[in-house]
Amino acid sequence: MIRAANVAVLCLVLSILAQAQYLSCRASSYNPPPNIPAAYYQCMEARPEDLEKAYFSNYGNRTLAEMNYNGQPFVFKNLSWTEYEYQQFKKLGHVWLSCIKCIPADPEAVAQLKPDTIIDVVGLNTGVPADPTLGWSLVMTDCYFLPAGSIALPASGGATFAPGY
Repeated sequence: MIRAANVAVLCLVLSILAQAQYLSCRASSYNPPPNIPAAYYQCMEARPEDLEKAYFSNYGNRTLAEMNYNGQPFVFKNLSWTEYEYQQFKKLGHVWLSCIKCIPADPEAVAQLKPDTIIDVVGLNTGVPADPTLGWSLVMTDCYFLPAGSIALPASGGATFAPGY
């Protein structure tokens, strides 16, 4: 009799735990990382300031930088996404990272980023824009704004950013 009661209590406890586990799994949401172009996995890691210096510093060589870095994907890691960047994005539709204008591939995903988070930005460097009003800046197109570390970039075996300044 006691054994049967223990089995019944054990079954009841296990069913409650199973239901709690099911509900907690349903409540949490899994946000898979976005699909980024395959070429982006072979990106070069840099800081925005270092990429700018390769083009514009006193010791940089713009011609060499254009040959080596135009048309190449870059990743900027562990950047702060602040309320200011968020408001600028809402106003302009793009984001300035130092002097690099980043045009998002998916503006809706950028609009969902919460201020005060750390992000990685990966995109295609198109170099110095033809617009003379943006002369001392660079443009990156098809940029993905990702939670920091959500995708392991750059993949091993890719190119290395080695500025000549």
